[in-house]
Amino acid sequence: MGPARNATRWLLPLVLFPHLLVAAYFGGRFIDYPDQGAYLSAAQNILAGNGLSLSFDALAGFIKKGEPTSYFGLGTPLLLAAQIAVFGQNYFLLRLGNIILFAGSLLFFRGICLHWMPERWANVAMVAMGLSPFYIAFNQLFLSEMPFLFCELGTFCFLFNYLKNREIKHLALSAVFLALSLLVRTNLLFFLPAIAILIAFTSRWSQALLYVGVVALVVSPYCIRNSINSHAFFPFDGKAALNLWQFNSDVHQGGFWSERFEQAPAMPNLEGLTEKQRSDLLMSLGVKWIKEHPAAFLRLAAMKAVRFLSPLPQKQANLRYALLLTPYSVVIVCGFLLGLPAFWSREPKSLLILLLFLYTLAIEAVFMTATRHRVLFDPFFLLVGFNYVASRKPVRVSRRLREQFATPHLSDAGPARP
Repeated sequence: MGPARNATRWLLPLVLFPHLLVAAYFGGRFIDYPDQGAYLSAAQNILAGNGLSLSFDALAGFIKKGEPTSYFGLGTPLLLAAQIAVFGQNYFLLRLGNIILFAGSLLFFRGICLHWMPERWANVAMVAMGLSPFYIAFNQLFLSEMPFLFCELGTFCFLFNYLKNREIKHLALSAVFLALSLLVRTNLLFFLPAIAILIAFTSRWSQALLYVGVVALVVSPYCIRNSINSHAFFPFDGKAALNLWQFNSDVHQGGFWSERFEQAPAMPNLEGLTEKQRSDLLMSLGVKWIKEHPAAFLRLAAMKAVRFLSPLPQKQANLRYALLLTPYSVVIVCGFLLGLPAFWSREPKSLLILLLFLYTLAIEAVFMTATRHRVLFDPFFLLVGFNYVASRKPVRVSRRLREQFATPHLSDAGPARP
């Protein structure tokens, strides 16, 4: 076993120490933050045999108490339910579950980095991600970010391994991780065709069909469940519909930096409608508003795209954390923008990362309402930035300069004077 692998063994516990320290500080206390109650309630209902549902009305009545729902997705409640079934609803142990998932995410990220940079720099990138204040904070919360991050990085780690060695097991594992990510969040749903096309052009169409088939096989039980409960084919959730409905507001009255993306019209009458029908209704309202106010919609999309890259916290309550969060955000965003030209190449994996960034930016500009979702894609920002640094070989250059100035030149050496 080489020294680099030995270094990885002690680096990972060292990087996770701040996460464990913060988790120990909060102990069994519950930290108030939006959406946690919904995920925990859904987990409790799964354990009680009530299926995926909430114990309260949510989102102005879009989600009905005790009614089967797919808005929050199955993945996170199912993971929480499994942990609660084994350890009980102990918030400290649930946070440890997040940290263990994050440890796996770090190893996947390191594996991805090894496709672009030497092992030393892959370790440095892993440490930078592990010490991110955003991840330390979100590991203390019971949301979908950590499960999705684990599945997302697993998807690309095994996909890049397949593109390198063409082993079917890596193709299958990537498909399984992508399917699991869809059960947590639907962010990669429309990225699936891009992956399938890449596999088809770099390998064979049969491999691409195998990839899509494995994904469909894993998610099909959940799709069938949602179709039965909603009386229509309703594969995942209504997040997109709710986001578009929220666009039906006078956003042009807010300032470019002061708009909070929370204005929305009153919820229409949803009584007697299935979740699918409620989703269709809100989607139609959102699309209608976009058609009637195209300039306002483009302005809103631009605002959200800029904020996606903005280093400053957007919520007034979070400004007290600006001194901690801003330096990290500035470094990764500037590193990404600086390293993007050097990252461009004809390698399929490089093109896929660039396409993922554009796809992510489009989703953020059109659908997402929470700027915290950028943490789902910070690893790829770090990948591009550290690839740029590694390609410049700063350690080798500085060593060469030191040797050059430390070695006496012949021209400087004259005859010894008496």
